[in-house]
Amino acid sequence: MVFPLLALPLLLLMSTSTSPLYYHGGYDSAIFQEMGLGILHGRMPYRDLFDNKGPLLYLINALGMLIGGRTGVFLLQWVFNSLTLWLLYKTARLFASGLRSMVAVLVALLPYSMFLCEGNMCEEWMLPFLTLAIYLTIRGMQRHAPTESSRVPIFPFILGMLFAAVALIRLNDAVAIVGGLMTGYCMWLISKRDVVQVFTAAWMFFSATVLAVPVLFWLMNNHVLADFWHAYFQVNAEYTGSVMSLVTSIFTELPRTILLVLTVALCVMLWRSGQRAAMWAIVPAMLLETILFGPNYFEHYYIVLMPFLVLLLAVGGKRSFVVGFALVMLMPVGKDMQLEAPRALSRIYMRCKDVAMPSRQKSDRQRLEQTAALFTQVPEAERDSIWNYNLILNRYDDYHVLPCNGIVQMNRIIFPPDWKDVHSPLAAPTLPPWMVAGYGGETPETSIDSATLSHYQLVGTIDPTVSRIALYRRR
Repeated sequence: MVFPLLALPLLLLMSTSTSPLYYHGGYDSAIFQEMGLGILHGRMPYRDLFDNKGPLLYLINALGMLIGGRTGVFLLQWVFNSLTLWLLYKTARLFASGLRSMVAVLVALLPYSMFLCEGNMCEEWMLPFLTLAIYLTIRGMQRHAPTESSRVPIFPFILGMLFAAVALIRLNDAVAIVGGLMTGYCMWLISKRDVVQVFTAAWMFFSATVLAVPVLFWLMNNHVLADFWHAYFQVNAEYTGSVMSLVTSIFTELPRTILLVLTVALCVMLWRSGQRAAMWAIVPAMLLETILFGPNYFEHYYIVLMPFLVLLLAVGGKRSFVVGFALVMLMPVGKDMQLEAPRALSRIYMRCKDVAMPSRQKSDRQRLEQTAALFTQVPEAERDSIWNYNLILNRYDDYHVLPCNGIVQMNRIIFPPDWKDVHSPLAAPTLPPWMVAGYGGETPETSIDSATLSHYQLVGTIDPTVSRIALYRRR
């Protein structure tokens, strides 16, 4: 019961895109909500709406939007994060007492509060799967007995399902952490000359297939496998760069070098505490994650490190805890390399001010209220027939008003590195009946091309001192 009680205030305060205490629907989170809402309206990811994450992320958001819009997503977050905190505690308990394990989880909540960013990040949804994979692997190794070599363990089968779940959200973390764990486990079995059990790794591939096939069949049945391949593999490959650049950046970019330092520190603690078997699983996972972390250092990328940070705090004696505490609190994170603890405390302080002082959210509240009034002019049956002219290209801060108002945009907009000029509704096979646009000048016409304007008439705008959003209807 304690873990839901810990997760609730964490999410209420820090998950700004879904918490009922805030009015801004987020940035990346708004895209994920829009993708989920699109699925509920019969749209297909990648073909009708574009993003470069895995389909499971959009199905989770679809479930949340079905339950109750942003509030439904928040409730799912509460369930997932409660499970995550419990699994982090269970993982720490493999090495430490109940009290120290709880302290490790509580300390880790500080950096996690910062890693959450706006909430509803893909790494947040992956975290319970990743933590369970780490827990099951280490526990399986601790309980392994040579006399029981003929018994087939069940956890590789579960690992396969966890691999598929993570891969259907973000592939590189599935390969790095879950794949690294299984690789290390097989290497450990070989070192113990328990070669027969190595073949249990086949369970992982079987169960991963069992979970992945229904989702892939759903995509194939709707003729979007090619679009999925382009978005999930080709766009992401261009976004992250070559494997060689990922490897060399470990030694040339300080954030990646710090991940290597964390790996070494955890290895030393495991070695000194006598928990050397766990190193076989932890080291490959951490090293692969260090390589596949990517060339960008957005705060939410660090969420997948949470189980390892908890292990740093849990393994070893009092001196190890002090060292682990220092590493967790003072680790430089993000592109600007600010120290973790001061940045997290500053973030919490600012969120408390946002909640305690309504005036700090006045413009977000007014924008949401006024766009809701503006969109009442669109019939309910046509709320998925609105062309998004530029509320993601040039007015990204306004994009969240679409899912927050139950609107599914009509157009598929490709993100970098493959921008495509599809912002004009004239490119559509049939001229859309509605168009929403943001503008930067005194009037909406200054930001919309004349060819498009000749087909649309202005229905209304919201207060330009709040934001510059206009709604148009086809002539």
